Formats: sequence, C-alpha cells, structure tokens
Amino acid sequence: MVVATYYRLRRAAASFCRDDRGAMAMLMSMMLVGLFGFVAVAVDTSVWYSTKRRLQTAVDSAARAGAHELDRGGSPDEVSAAGTAAAARMGFTSANGASVDIQVRDDNSVKAIIRSQARMYFARVLGATAPTLSASAAAAAPNAPPPCLTILESSDAQALNIDKAKIIAPTCRIQVNSTSGEAMKIAGGATVDAAQICVTGNYSG
Repeated sequence: MVVATYYRLRRAAASFCRDDRGAMAMLMSMMLVGLFGFVAVAVDTSVWYSTKRRLQTAVDSAARAGAHELDRGGSPDEVSAAGTAAAARMGFTSANGASVDIQVRDDNSVKAIIRSQARMYFARVLGATAPTLSASAAAAAPNAPPPCLTILESSDAQALNIDKAKIIAPTCRIQVNSTSGEAMKIAGGATVDAAQICVTGNYSG
C-alpha cells in the first residue's frame, strides 16, 4: 500500500514537471514587471533632468537679480528679496517645496543656491525615493552704469536699429547681446548719448 502510494505520487510529480502549460504567462508577467520598472525610471529621470535645467536657469536669474540690487546699494535683506523674487518668477518658491538661499559675499558678489525636491510619477511604485536637486550660481555687482536698455537677441543682425531718432541716457548703459557683424545699426541721422554702450558683435553708423 505504501509502495503504491509512493509510485503514484512519483508519477504525479513527474507529470507536473513535464507540464509546461502557463509557463509563457509566468514569463511574460516577470518581463512586464521589469519593463515597467525600466520605463518608470526612464520617465522620472528625464523629468529630473528637465527640472535640473530649469533650476539652473532660475538660480542664474536669482544671482543676477541680487547682484543688480547690491549694485544699487540695497541692503542684504533687499538683495535676498530680489533674488528670491527672481526665483519665484521661475516657479521655485517655498510654497512649491523649494528653498532659496541668497548670500552676499565679502567680494561684493552674490551667491544663490536653490534646492528642490524632484517629482516622482512612476518610480514611486517601485519604492524609490525622490532625490533633492540643487543648483548654485554667483554674480558680481557690475562695475558699470546700470542698464537702461538691454537687447537679448543672441545673433540677429540689427538687433538694435535706431533710425532718425535720438536717445539720451547719460546715466545708464545700453547693451546689445547679439554677436552679429551688424548687431547695432544707427542710421538716418540718429544719435545715441549714453553713459556706456556695450555691443557683443559689431555696429554700423
């Protein structure tokens, strides 16, 4: 009786081992879990890189805003407020979970540091923890007249085109960022009188 039971169990186990029905479903289930994990990490990582770029742009803006406020004779609190406001315009505020630190340094420059918790959309399901992203930038108070007209076009010809006009700005700076060979053009008897005129490229007239 015992021997017969043993052989029946042995035959059942052998039959079970030879039965491969459902194996593909199990294999596909394991592959889908791995594929989902890969997609989750890829999507969240791309979001983190995008946030990091926005963070660097915001911290650059905050440092420049603080430096300009310092150049105007602002107190450390006013410099901090100017930098914090610049960061807020880029969407980084304490209400959104970001911390903005604006420091006035001994060399008459301003350092900005922004930290922000990265967002997670899919990787959270896998138990991952969102990293804290940070960026910093420093800007010196310009030893020059404050800007009153700044043209931000980076390469356009005639980014500033003054024709038959007269500009009088004796206490401030006109700045043209275009690298074109004719970034600034003065024509038609126009005149420009400013404390300083800065052109990255060249000018005519």
